[in-house]
Amino acid sequence: MSHSNKILLVDNSPFFLNILREAIVAKSHFEADVSVASSRQEALSCLKSSDGWLVVISGYELPDASGGEFIQDTLAFNIPVIMLTSALTESERQKALRLNIVDYFPKDTNCFSEVAGLVNQLRDNHRHKILIVDDSPAFCSFAERLLLSQNYQVQVCHSALEAMTLIRKDADITLTLIDYILPDMDGSQLIPRLRTSRNANSLPIIAISAFDEKNIAARMIKAGASDFLLKPVDHEELLLRIRSSLRLLDQFNYAEQARIEAQEANRAKSQFLSRISHEFRTPLNAIIGFSQLLSGDDNLDKEQLECLEEIHHASEHLLSLINEVLDLSHIESGKVKVLISAVKASELVQEAGRMLINQAEEKGVKLSLPDVIADNRDLLVTDGGRIKQILINLISNGIKYNREGGSLIVSLEAVDGACVFSVKDTGSGIDEKHLDTLFDPFTRAHSEQLKIEGNGLGLSICKKLADLLGGEIRVHSILGEGSTFTLRLPVEPPEALLTSGMCRL
Repeated sequence: MSHSNKILLVDNSPFFLNILREAIVAKSHFEADVSVASSRQEALSCLKSSDGWLVVISGYELPDASGGEFIQDTLAFNIPVIMLTSALTESERQKALRLNIVDYFPKDTNCFSEVAGLVNQLRDNHRHKILIVDDSPAFCSFAERLLLSQNYQVQVCHSALEAMTLIRKDADITLTLIDYILPDMDGSQLIPRLRTSRNANSLPIIAISAFDEKNIAARMIKAGASDFLLKPVDHEELLLRIRSSLRLLDQFNYAEQARIEAQEANRAKSQFLSRISHEFRTPLNAIIGFSQLLSGDDNLDKEQLECLEEIHHASEHLLSLINEVLDLSHIESGKVKVLISAVKASELVQEAGRMLINQAEEKGVKLSLPDVIADNRDLLVTDGGRIKQILINLISNGIKYNREGGSLIVSLEAVDGACVFSVKDTGSGIDEKHLDTLFDPFTRAHSEQLKIEGNGLGLSICKKLADLLGGEIRVHSILGEGSTFTLRLPVEPPEALLTSGMCRL
């Protein structure tokens, strides 16, 4: 039945049957083979002439079966039934639940899409194996019969020890119903043991109890249950809770698979960029070298020298881009090496700032740096070279995107076991619409307004390096007034970095 695509629709309205058939065919995730019948006799003929039906969708009242006789006929064939009713009164609801059907819907305009969705789910349910852990034969019989009617795989056990053995051996179990009272231990003791091998993202657990005490529900949830139900369990509520839990499980699995695929694609991209960048560096270095040699030739006229200068400048820019692409790909692929040592934060700022003083003077920007701190209050255990790389990029950007005659203030302070570097400029600021993507590769917030050379990789590399070292970079910007970039780093490296294999002390 799990792979069947055969569906039988039964109703005395040809118009209703046609719309329902079209909705199921249009929305099915598989090639639905839909048959129709307008009476009990015709429908039974269809069922007897062929087997392997996925589901029968039938009205409760038919011309030759006004009391739901055909619903009972179908269940005798062990075929799941979705029931359609003309009015969803409480008596109709109770009538439907007693029949052990898949679900019921009122015959209105909303039912077409809902029924089509449930058909897809019913065919998909066979992927899920549900374990019932309860020492009550009556409850186990009720739950097993109900779940089998929904096309789930079902397994039953009556003790905690048996449940632990089954879950340890069978990774295909995707949801568990666990009673609070078991012969060998209670459910709140069993669930933590199960959680040592299967977390909530891989095994939803619905706890059940016949004791109407609030603390039992709390105990089971705290022990690791995903949900809680009180006996006697309502047929409809149990199914809805199971569907909800399995829907969340599927969503997590899809997201996890997408994450893995994205990581693999990103790894392949990084490897490609790394290889091609290496191939480009050799000829580019040759072009730069020969352009420098040729520029010293006294026989070249002014126009030729200008061409050589343009060649040299463009080659240097492309080489810088390639080096940054290599740096980014090494970080993303986990190949970057981090050299951990004790460094003074104020000295790193001074060293980075001194390298850019000439650039600031050429732009007419007043660069203010903090003084070197005499004692060791600013001591960090981190990769000083990588921190300096981040600071150089932030300060350089603060100069490039500043206004002529503006100022750039670099400050340093200790806050709650962390060291905070701030770079505040008086430039044009960044539009709020660009802030969310500012640290994405090849993103340049000012590329539309300012003709400033760059490749949009610097901030992306800065963020990835900060993340790698256990820190973070934030930006606050006011359009027309300027921007402040803040780098926050822990005083000591995170444990994840020390055990990552990328770290050398």
